[in-house]
Amino acid sequence: MKPAHLALFLLTAILFASASSEAYKSPLNIRECKISDIEFDDGDSFSCAGEQFRILGVDTPETKHEDHGIKKDQPYGKRAANFTKRALKKAKRIILIGEMKDKYGRRLAHAILDGELLSVKLIKAGLGMETINQHGDTHMPEFAVQILEAAAASPEPKFENPSKWRKKNQTKQEKSR
Repeated sequence: MKPAHLALFLLTAILFASASSEAYKSPLNIRECKISDIEFDDGDSFSCAGEQFRILGVDTPETKHEDHGIKKDQPYGKRAANFTKRALKKAKRIILIGEMKDKYGRRLAHAILDGELLSVKLIKAGLGMETINQHGDTHMPEFAVQILEAAAASPEPKFENPSKWRKKNQTKQEKSR
């Protein structure tokens, strides 16, 4: 996608989200999130104003979640969680764009921090694997292109694919998040 088209898309998203100082939901499910409303979970999920979000386009290493059957941290899991926490705390503006929910009730969304996708930041830092090839572009091809370009330009992550790691290390089925 051309930078001018991306800029126009992001400007539109920001205009929708800035219509209110409160958390805002549009028909496109665009929301601005204040850092004071965030509860941190791991590298690719967090809560905003009580609603859980799973970041689209990226999978980060797992962190210990006993209630989900994950009894230990995957290598690089804490690093990814800390990276996301720092990136969110540092951001002046956090925009969440997404329409669907996953089987755990989390909203699947792209997180844009000061104009840059969180998934791209994680991939460039070596703390996330792209999931576009596995799950598709989720009807947002302009974001998928950015994620795939970041993955192609970044070194291979030093950790095992989190999905494969979970299959080997999760001791029980996840009930809900």
